[in-house]
Amino acid sequence: MRMSARKIGLLASVATLALGMTKVAAAQQAAAGAAAGGSSSAGQLEEIVVTATKREEKLKDVPTEVSVLNATQLSEQHIIDIEDAIRKIPGIAFSTTGGEGQDNISIRGVSSNVGSQVVGIYLDDVPLLVTNSYEGVTLPKFLDMARIEVLKGPQGTLFGAGSEGGTIRFISNLPKFDTFEGSGQIDLGGTDGSDGPNYDFQGVLNVPVVPGKLALRGAFEYGYLGGWINRITLEGKPAGTDVNDERDIVFRLSARLAATDDLTITAAMFGQRAKLGDSPNVNIGVDTIQKQVDEFSRDSMFIPSITVDDDLGFATLTSVSSYFWRQEARQRDGTSFNSGAVAEFILDPAYPQFQHQNDTILANIASPVHFHDTWYTANQEIRLTSPSPAESGNPYKWTIGAFYSDQANNHRDYEDAPGFSAAFQKIYGHNINDDPVLGDGDPQLWKNDQIYYVYDRNDLRQYALFGQLDLDLLPNLHFSSGTRYVYARESFTEDGGAFFELGNVGVTSPYSQVARFYGFTPKFSLTYDVTADSTVYGSASKGYRFGGATSPNDNTVCLEGFKQLGINGAPMTYGPDNLWTYELGTKSRFLDNSLSVNAAAFYTDWSKIQESVIIPICGGQFNSNVGNAESYGVEGEVVYAPTEAPGLTLSLNGNIQHSEITSANASSPAHAGDHILYVPDWTLSASVDYEFPVMDGYNGFVRVDYQYTGPSRGSFLPTDPNFNDPAYGVLNGSLGFRMDQTEVSLYAKNLANDQTIIQRPVINSVTEGYTLRPITIGVTAKQNF
Repeated sequence: MRMSARKIGLLASVATLALGMTKVAAAQQAAAGAAAGGSSSAGQLEEIVVTATKREEKLKDVPTEVSVLNATQLSEQHIIDIEDAIRKIPGIAFSTTGGEGQDNISIRGVSSNVGSQVVGIYLDDVPLLVTNSYEGVTLPKFLDMARIEVLKGPQGTLFGAGSEGGTIRFISNLPKFDTFEGSGQIDLGGTDGSDGPNYDFQGVLNVPVVPGKLALRGAFEYGYLGGWINRITLEGKPAGTDVNDERDIVFRLSARLAATDDLTITAAMFGQRAKLGDSPNVNIGVDTIQKQVDEFSRDSMFIPSITVDDDLGFATLTSVSSYFWRQEARQRDGTSFNSGAVAEFILDPAYPQFQHQNDTILANIASPVHFHDTWYTANQEIRLTSPSPAESGNPYKWTIGAFYSDQANNHRDYEDAPGFSAAFQKIYGHNINDDPVLGDGDPQLWKNDQIYYVYDRNDLRQYALFGQLDLDLLPNLHFSSGTRYVYARESFTEDGGAFFELGNVGVTSPYSQVARFYGFTPKFSLTYDVTADSTVYGSASKGYRFGGATSPNDNTVCLEGFKQLGINGAPMTYGPDNLWTYELGTKSRFLDNSLSVNAAAFYTDWSKIQESVIIPICGGQFNSNVGNAESYGVEGEVVYAPTEAPGLTLSLNGNIQHSEITSANASSPAHAGDHILYVPDWTLSASVDYEFPVMDGYNGFVRVDYQYTGPSRGSFLPTDPNFNDPAYGVLNGSLGFRMDQTEVSLYAKNLANDQTIIQRPVINSVTEGYTLRPITIGVTAKQNF
């Protein structure tokens, strides 16, 4: 449905009226707080329990800043994807090239779009590790999630080399042995500018097959989000309306067996497919994309796992065996750098008499780029975790373990320009393979109008040992120390063909390279309990990220370009980068547990940063270690549930940080003093939740929240349109009622309809714009049983 300003104004008026209700008798339950808080009842904030150290602990006892979004918050705040979640958590940001599976995540200024990911992504205990070479990080949908934990700062000791800047953990609900329960949820709505309705259906069922011994749990979701972007051709002709629609299918199945009093086995399967009809980027206004080729994508994943927990008395033995499969298939418009580049940079100089035909006919022949990436990863972790001091009576606790991972990544890139050869023959009067400029007499060179083809394969195998010891020096003074040693071997092979790979560039094909890496990631912390409800802590931790092998780039033209960078010969590998982060923080509860305050200050020293460097003359790219950087800032999260106003919860969080390059070598695209890319200077998130009794058995609720993201940089070049990414704000609201197991709510996202173009990525030589989804209004009905 298309929403008019009158409808939007009506919703705003209803929300304002609901906020005006100030008389209450007593609240049964307040709405969920912000990331630091949790839910409240009668002015009391609930204690938050996390598994950030691979054991259950109270949030206040973890000596690092951890933000949490629980299941209630995800549901009531209508948080449906990682970008929604990021705007509610201080210190975390994203960059995107648009589309499902194309986001990259940064925490506290540790931001990179090349090499291995800098933020670890985990589904329960399963690592979802990919490289930044062609796709973004792996992000599971929020189906039947207990909570999302965001661990800030390096987490390599317990979570490995992919957690250089931090870790995001998606924690699923486990099957319950003694409770038959379930829920069904329907969401219907619409987005301004979209012809089609949005809808989402979710169902969850928990069945205790043998009470106390065996339980099954299943969840399923099917959703559709209407598009609002229209596509036109280069000639300005309509090519599709509302093209960027999205369809999602998600499922999770799990079984839990208590084989004995000490042995528990949990088997789980998670799968999802997200299909995008076209890119969510624009290049004309805020709702139009001008391209010759539609840019669909299909991101699929399947993650089975088996977790075994055996209580040995002196420790719990945990084994996590998992497999991670992900496949991203997408199409991009390569007209500008395939057909256009051949016409403008090769044919025009060689045949100036045909420049008009080259630039108006050949340059505009549509050239689809077909990307197909698949990851196959087998993981095994075994660890021993001692009982806590409260359980054992000892003044210490410890964790030791081993980890193994074997990943293969296949990348296929197929690029053609259907009709190019026929158009060439019509203009020039001879076969393209016989042309002295474009052909070399090889009839296979332009077969099927193929311009470029490459097949890459990366094999990454890693082995790690890790351990952590926590010691109570005094009843209120706690010391923690841990480290991880990792060895990794990467082998890279590449094979390609067609004009750009062989006829014009002449690179080595096939090509292979091997790289090996070794790393330690120690961590130290000291925590002091000021009171039973207040702690202060300090920590120092090292982050580490693998290096890798590079593409050959060893043709004559590129070798000349390397000389301009002061490099003799084409680099074959690039090294790891690493950092140290120092943090001081406090976690406190005040006013009889009605006020929660978490705050932290941090400083990060980052060395040998990996960056993609463009090669002069030839235009190719290679990854290299280009310099150093630093990042520092403060962040805080406050939640208040005043006892004088039962049912009211106020939340505020934000951060201020500065992240910049401190030194760079001659080949770096950056210079000392430049901002690290895609890191906002500051963020702010505020919310008001109010729940009140309406009548016997009915509770009403209203919620308003606002997130403001400050300006950032999207490029090191001041002439780049993406150099200054502007600030923007998102206003959301909802109101509804609860009765026993039933909940109905009306919600609006991006209520102010902010359509600021927040990033301008350059994709396939074309500058595009990424904006927020326009105002979206919907109704959600949920029935628990």
